[in-house]
Amino acid sequence: MEHEHLNLDEEDEIEIPEEELMKEGSTFNPELCLVGRFLTNKPVWEQHMMDHMAGVWTPPWEKGKRQSKCHLINTVPFWVQVHHLPAGYISKTVGQNVGDYIGELLDYDEKNSSDFWRKYMGIRVMVDVRKPLPKSKKIKKKGAEAIIVQLQYEKLGRFCYYCGILGHTEDSCNKLYSLDDDDETRKWGLELRIEARRKTSNDGGRWRRTEVPTLCDLVQKYRADVIFLCETLVHANKIEEVRVRLGFDASFAVDRVGRSGGLAILWKHPFDCNLINFSSNFINIEVNHPTYPKWRFTGFYGYRPDGGRRHDSWNLLRTLAQDNSLPWCIMGDFNDILSNDDKRSRVEHPPWRIRGFRSAVQDNNLTDLDRSYCQKY
Repeated sequence: MEHEHLNLDEEDEIEIPEEELMKEGSTFNPELCLVGRFLTNKPVWEQHMMDHMAGVWTPPWEKGKRQSKCHLINTVPFWVQVHHLPAGYISKTVGQNVGDYIGELLDYDEKNSSDFWRKYMGIRVMVDVRKPLPKSKKIKKKGAEAIIVQLQYEKLGRFCYYCGILGHTEDSCNKLYSLDDDDETRKWGLELRIEARRKTSNDGGRWRRTEVPTLCDLVQKYRADVIFLCETLVHANKIEEVRVRLGFDASFAVDRVGRSGGLAILWKHPFDCNLINFSSNFINIEVNHPTYPKWRFTGFYGYRPDGGRRHDSWNLLRTLAQDNSLPWCIMGDFNDILSNDDKRSRVEHPPWRIRGFRSAVQDNNLTDLDRSYCQKY
């Protein structure tokens, strides 16, 4: 045969002359690579990512030569604060043990040992993002009782309060989605997160500058006489400025709570609104008009969906519905949907959540108004 003298042994080696490689050079230099991981379970558009990262980090010698390759990174470094340590426990030895429990110790903050009044120990740890975040640990010295230390993470991104995994929230948790019902028990929460300090506080100034012009356009377009605002992020007294700019005659507002929340209702004459009751989650008013019968309006702002209080929102709806002396209209941000068709994102809500909210709506004899109806009337 023509090829019978060829050596086809796959074990034979091919020797590449190193000097030839040095002459040709290589366009790949691992020292000039930037490697990262997106802590999200949502699709990442590669071209958009490349364009965005190029604006943040572009070596001058690599301009116009952007390349990207996908690598799986399962560990991320975090600075972790270890709280509730008794006197004498803040040491590098304890830091090493706690750090190895969390993941892999990278660094120990020596300032903790030099400051007697320091309330926590600081360690830098490589954390495996595929595992639930450790939130506490029992430690003890020989002959002493065990104590429980609490862990907090600096610059902690999104994570699930149900499974403790980084990269997603409850709305897209596969474990939570597979449940037939949710008892709202959460083993993780906000206590793991260290709030970043803000250099300045503009008290919602940016919200007023960016959102009010949009509200002006909406009010003018739909000729609204009564509007409800939720998550204003400002104190109640700031709504007065918004009322004047929008051209409304009266308003009632609820203060924000911390850095979230805040509600407001604004109206024009001849409408006259009388306050019935309110909380940080709703404003309940009686609406009067010379031509139309009285009716009740409730602006609703559901409890945060990642706080394990979803049932509280549903029960609050049932409580508000008990006053049936007037025709009732309720609108706002319920943090829930009646069907996955109402959701624009690809992540579907678990069936138990849809059933729970739908049951609350049906118990109160409420009718969901179609968007086209709302825009028409």
